[in-house]
Amino acid sequence: MKKIAFILSALLSFLNTNAQTYFSADIESGIDSWTIVDSDGDGNNWSVIDFDDNEGSVLNSASFINQVGALTPDNWIITPAISLASSNLPTLYWTAKAQDQSWANENYSVYVSTQADVNALSSSSVSFSEVIGATNGYELRTLDLSAFNNETVYVAFRHHDVSDMFSLNVKDISVSEVLQEFVQHDISSSNYQVVDAEGGSGTFDFTVTSYGTDNLSDYDFNYTINGSPSSIASNQTLSTGDQESFSFDLGIGEYTVATSVTNSNGEVVGEEQEFSLFVAPPVPNFTLEDIYGNSHDLHEALSKGKTVVLDFFASWCTPCEESTPEVNSVWNQFGAGDLGFEVYALTTETTDDAAVVSGLGWGAEYPKFEYSYDAYLQYFHYASSLETSGIPLYVLVCPNTQNPGFSQVSWFSEGWAPGGQSQNEMVAALQECDASIGVEEFSVNQLSVYPNPAKNTAFVEFNLVESNEVLVELTNALGQKVFTNSSTMNAGFTKVELPVADLNSGIYIVNITIAGKLRSEKLNIVK
Repeated sequence: MKKIAFILSALLSFLNTNAQTYFSADIESGIDSWTIVDSDGDGNNWSVIDFDDNEGSVLNSASFINQVGALTPDNWIITPAISLASSNLPTLYWTAKAQDQSWANENYSVYVSTQADVNALSSSSVSFSEVIGATNGYELRTLDLSAFNNETVYVAFRHHDVSDMFSLNVKDISVSEVLQEFVQHDISSSNYQVVDAEGGSGTFDFTVTSYGTDNLSDYDFNYTINGSPSSIASNQTLSTGDQESFSFDLGIGEYTVATSVTNSNGEVVGEEQEFSLFVAPPVPNFTLEDIYGNSHDLHEALSKGKTVVLDFFASWCTPCEESTPEVNSVWNQFGAGDLGFEVYALTTETTDDAAVVSGLGWGAEYPKFEYSYDAYLQYFHYASSLETSGIPLYVLVCPNTQNPGFSQVSWFSEGWAPGGQSQNEMVAALQECDASIGVEEFSVNQLSVYPNPAKNTAFVEFNLVESNEVLVELTNALGQKVFTNSSTMNAGFTKVELPVADLNSGIYIVNITIAGKLRSEKLNIVK
């Protein structure tokens, strides 16, 4: 899948090419000539990062760091000197966004002064401040610098008065003269939309904003969808700062859409942009290879009638680690992927490659996947549609075998309640989704584990309908096998002693497998 992004860089490039340009930041080459001030003194400040999201290198300042926690930044980054000699209407342009749209209320300010120290900059009357909030990509911002005509100035970006969000990104920084006709157009709806019904469509809204000195009228908003061009005529005259909206509908799918604005003479005002747009069903598909090299297709599993739990985690997430043994117990209890139930574990951490995931040792035997953008889009989809923002996130999907994309999310859990609470909720939701799961999976009657709780001795007893090979296993909360007994047993009542005298207190799972079919019971050992 293509990445959710739209590119303002081309628009800024157009501006810099067609107007007098006084400054254009080359972040890719580094910021050695810039001044960085860590006013809060925590050792964390602005840096150059490429998030591998087709946006290139950006200036980034954090208000939260994984494995460190919340920060209270007061971070400054100041440009080299910018000469505005012979300027008329110089304007500062930049784009910004919060890196994590679920934690997007990043506060920042921009100051302009003839001096490069923070005191002079912070007292300047030419400034801009905002809490950026959730956006549909990088947002273009402007600041009039005509108060500094024919002077030399410094521009400062300050990330401050915020804590416990994630991080702020700034890029496309330039200072240029304003053109007579110049617009910015961007998407004002989400790039990613979900339809609730088969045959539904998503509506994508775009906003055209005039930044030129002249009024703009009789212009067209042009868009090309996967190579097919269309156009919408304007019905407004735009003065500086005025906006007009345009929209079109798309059905389920992934689309590459190029957009532009042309004036009454057919001339482009601004630059063509390219957007990746998505219209998804309630349960979008993925085809991924797990860390063992096995390929998995979500819609294929659902079309076969499997109930699926999606386990969203990260290697640094302690609650994810703590919940995994109980989820693995449920996975084992209902067939270990061989019957009508499967669990897929998808990491949201960009550094979680196959080696990291395979080395976690959390006791998960179900399929696990290293980080990929397609896997992250799965998390983005469910976190957005379920209005959650944390991990672990467990999503249970009941299958629609005829149209897997319109399967039903019947249960989810953000976080995990210990002591079996969330585990029992998952089992109940699983059996409500498919009442046949775990019922009469093999020919055995009157299965019991006793005494329960147990201290020094415990037994599993059952009534075999017919002679068969029976495997009895006892596993701890980490999924580790602490006892195994395999033998051919005759029809009738059978009792197997479980050696628990030397085991620590805790919840254990008794797994009984007959002819390849599994039944499980919980055993509480108390010392």
